[in-house]
Amino acid sequence: LIFNKTPFDIVIKDISEYFHVTFKLPQGKDWSNCTFTSGSLINNTLDEIITTLKLTYELDCVKVDDQNYKISKVKCR
Repeated sequence: LIFNKTPFDIVIKDISEYFHVTFKLPQGKDWSNCTFTSGSLINNTLDEIITTLKLTYELDCVKVDDQNYKISKVKCR
């Protein structure tokens, strides 16, 4: 889990696959200019990664149940 100017939707896809969870993203958004760069996140928990994304993107993310999350706001810079 290392990202280098990776579009946000790909970041979420990779995190989803790694942690075996599902994120529902806002529809109709072009994620190509909304990128994320990080060092290795392999030793981070899912909650730690979500906190990092919340701080980076002013993200609104709600845990629906143990396997599902809903993202309702993403502020790209």
